[in-house]
Amino acid sequence: MKKQIMKRIFAAVLAAATLMTASIPAAAASVNTNGTPIYYVQRSWDAANKKVVSETKPCTDYELLHSTSSSWYTIGQENETTWYVAKGNITMNGTTLTVRGNVNIILCNDANVKILDGIEVKTGYSLSIYGQEGDNGFLYAKNNDQDAGIGCGPNSGVGDITIHGGKVEAHGGKYAAGIGSGDERQMGSHITIYGGDIQAFGGKYGAGIGSGDETSGDNGYIDIYGGNVFAKGGDEGAGIGGGNEGNGRHITIWGGKIEAIGSSKEAAGIGGGDDGGGGYITINGGEVTAWAFSYGPAIGGDTNCGTITINGGEIYAFGGLGAGIGGAYVENLVKGSITINGGKVYASSTNSTGIGAGAGTSSGGDCDIPITINGGNVTAYGTGGSAGIGAGNAGNLNGQITIAGGYVEASANKGGGAGIGSGAEDSGVFKIGGEVTKKIKITGGTVIASASPKGNAQAIGRGCNGDSAGTELYANAKVTAGSNAGNATVKKDDERLSGLTQYYAKIEPR
Repeated sequence: MKKQIMKRIFAAVLAAATLMTASIPAAAASVNTNGTPIYYVQRSWDAANKKVVSETKPCTDYELLHSTSSSWYTIGQENETTWYVAKGNITMNGTTLTVRGNVNIILCNDANVKILDGIEVKTGYSLSIYGQEGDNGFLYAKNNDQDAGIGCGPNSGVGDITIHGGKVEAHGGKYAAGIGSGDERQMGSHITIYGGDIQAFGGKYGAGIGSGDETSGDNGYIDIYGGNVFAKGGDEGAGIGGGNEGNGRHITIWGGKIEAIGSSKEAAGIGGGDDGGGGYITINGGEVTAWAFSYGPAIGGDTNCGTITINGGEIYAFGGLGAGIGGAYVENLVKGSITINGGKVYASSTNSTGIGAGAGTSSGGDCDIPITINGGNVTAYGTGGSAGIGAGNAGNLNGQITIAGGYVEASANKGGGAGIGSGAEDSGVFKIGGEVTKKIKITGGTVIASASPKGNAQAIGRGCNGDSAGTELYANAKVTAGSNAGNATVKKDDERLSGLTQYYAKIEPR
């Protein structure tokens, strides 16, 4: 209620301010008249060769950005494409740089631009930012209200934002994303990064890159093709994806070096904010590191991890009480899917599953979604009674786990979770969890699974004190099993399935 009252007050103040500033013309800019070209780097995606390509181009029709302390500085024109150049030190103190039409900004290598009340890009407009060779031009955009650092505020949706290069740092205001939407505003647009060095910080309840507070639905697209990207959510916001109570949208990573952090509660590094679903997360390449320092998964969402597909790249996912890849702490993972077709994937957690549901206690921990591994090199570590791949502590595995190819190593280091399967049965009064209700299917590839000997769990199957529906194994599989890797022996054909119930098991083609 308090938040809604404050929003009404803010809206009234904003309306009054709009009336007062409506008659103020846009700040004057210096117009280039002599045709002296400014060169910039345009980047694009070469789909055939799966890489970012660069082209240096001249711009001769542009205006120069300049310092100002007025409240609004409007650039661009309705239904027109315009170009602006930033050179040297430029400070817009208390100024909102407002985009109209399709605006392009070139950051020269000596540019040091500080915009201290954000860049506004509303629905229907677009902003593209370019650097020069070397990408040394710097743009800093910070907002102190309910607006994004670069994007929109609480009274409109966000337009398309494209970054080709330069150094860009964006800080969202309260309830808003660093780059993306403001409070309770849908994405509904494209955020595209081809290159440069980007740092984005969400305000309280906002994502680093993505949506602001309380934005439902999965509309909006975030595509990262290259560059160095660091994104950190504010309280309860994802690093890349949703703000508080917001889903992860359509997130696709093609390349680049990306680090994303979800700071608090159930917010993911990449995916949903607190109480938000994961959306649609696809990783095709690049080096991706995702962190969740509290209850959220490094990649995924709360009860709905979203549709997670990994086709390539190097992925490092570090969860806290939530999974490395999957769901959040004390939540049953009931919706979504995880599919790994390729790449190098490392997923771990300090007190939960590597891949699957987050840890449970007297509730939560069930994994009801399909987890499919068709290829790649996958390492998953669970701890605290959670499985390496599967259910969290006190959780049942009700979803289908299928491993059809690749090289997979899964272990539960501490507690009673299975290497692949269910978590440990809750040791309290409830005695819940530990069950595997569907056969685990291993139809190809090399799989190494292990459980802690102190936890009375199986390498592949049930957690401590649980029951398992068993495992389906491909015909020509060779099984080496034992209490640990050092004393494991090759099993005869009629001993292979029972070998999987020991603490250590390795499956590989004969």
